[in-house]
Formats: sequence, structure tokens, C-alpha cells
Amino acid sequence: MPIKRPHDQYFVSKLNNRLSIFPNATNRHDFILVTASSAQFVDRLENLIGSIHFHEPHVSILVFDLGMTDSQLSRISCMVNIQIELFPFDIYPPHVTNLDLFAYKALLLKKTFEKYRFKTKTIFYLDAGTELRSSLDPIIEVIQTHGYFLTQQKTLIVNHTDEQTFTALNTTMNDFRTDSHFQIAGGILGFTTTQSGFYKDILMPFVACSLNVDCIAPITSRSLTTHRFDQSVLSILVYKVGYKVESAERFHGDFASAPELDTIVVDFSLPSIGKYTTGVDERLSPELGTPA
Repeated sequence: MPIKRPHDQYFVSKLNNRLSIFPNATNRHDFILVTASSAQFVDRLENLIGSIHFHEPHVSILVFDLGMTDSQLSRISCMVNIQIELFPFDIYPPHVTNLDLFAYKALLLKKTFEKYRFKTKTIFYLDAGTELRSSLDPIIEVIQTHGYFLTQQKTLIVNHTDEQTFTALNTTMNDFRTDSHFQIAGGILGFTTTQSGFYKDILMPFVACSLNVDCIAPITSRSLTTHRFDQSVLSILVYKVGYKVESAERFHGDFASAPELDTIVVDFSLPSIGKYTTGVDERLSPELGTPA
């Protein structure tokens, strides 16, 4: 059994006595946090895991392997509360392997729902490039109330979506030319497994579009820097169905300025400023830490 890595033994030893540092922490037996990473983003993944260990030490984390190296997988699997699952690119159309198109995201959410729906009540997804800034309690409360959690960002759908994606989703760009149709964050979302509404209304159409390259990534979109792929698709679907979207800025997940950080729940991180990497709890967890 490998010993704890020495890069932050003081912090890790404190995590072993969690009740003394997290007196208000609650068990998250009915909650699973999902993320995904390729080899290129492992440093961001480690930062995310460190932030989860710091703010939510009891949360189980499911990491989809999108192409990590063996050494990276070995390192991640030694972190507590981690389960790694290989994303099955081989069963999907070729465009799904192009990670820049983000077609994998809806597919892994569907896979998680179908595998864990009877094992957990709540699934919450975070991009590897995000980090927690506080407890997830406010987000969990929203999921328990509405059956899902969706949050807007600061940009408009029409400014960041290829026209052919609107067509593929049986709508038009003109239907979204108002100042109220903001992009929905594709990297911060959650839903309950005890209700089928989100699965049927949002996730299944999201999956169908993701499997169709002309829907999620029309050829004209690939020469643009504005099309948001999965996020554009999710945004259109959410507004078509009329689901409630959180507008509070602490949920936006946009890059936060310094004065905002005290109130932000989830934030996007940068390699040069991520602060949680050395807060990762790296004790071996045999029951959760074996790559799939």
C-alpha cells in the first residue's frame, strides 16, 4: 500500500481528523459528484479534487477517464473517495473522440444516471476546470426543491451558437434574440435520480444531439471561436422546456474577480492560480480507488 505523498503531509494529516476541522460537515451518502479529464487537464482535475476534499470531504467523486496516462490514473486513484471509470469512446460515433466538440458530456451524464440511479439520489457534474469555493449546500437545496440545478452565465445564447444547431433542435435564432436568453453553464449542473423529468426533458434530447455531429458541432461552427457546443445545446433545450435557471451570480461559474470570491460557490480555475492541488487527500481507498 503506497504511503501518503509528502507534498502536503500537514494538511493531509489534518484531513484524517475531519471532525475537528469540519464540525458542520454532513455525510453525502445519497450524492455523487461527477467530473471528467484527459491527460491535458489533470492538473485542473487535481485542483478540483483538492477543493472538494477541503469543502466537501464526505462526497464521493466519480472521474471519467477521457485519456489520462497510466501514471496519472495511478496518482488519481490513490486519492480518497475517488472512483475512476473509463469512458467508452469505442461505442460512439467518431466525432465523440474529438474532445474539443464536448459531445462526450451528455453521454457520460446518461451513463452515470443509468448506472447510479438506484444507488444515489443526486448527481452533480463539475468540469475539471472548476473548483469549489464553499459548501454545496445551496446547490443541493435547489436540486431537492426543483429536481435539478441549472445556472446561467453572462453571455447570450445567440452570440455563442451556430445557426445550424438551432435548426437541428427545431427552433430558430430569432426565437432567442432577447436579452433574457443567457447561456446555461455546461460545466455546472445537477439533477435528482428520483424523478424522471430532467432525464426525459433535457438529458435524452441532449444525448440525441450529442450523437449527431451536425447538431452539436455543425461544420460551420468549427471555424468559429464563439460556438459553445454542449453548452449551446443545453441552453437551447433548457429554454425550450422552460426549466428554472438560477440567476444568482454566486452560481454563475464565470471567472470571478477577487471581491466576488468570498460568495462564489463554484468558480473556474486557471493553472497558474489553482490553490487546492496540495490539499488533495491521497490516502489509498481500496474500495473506490481502482480504475475501471
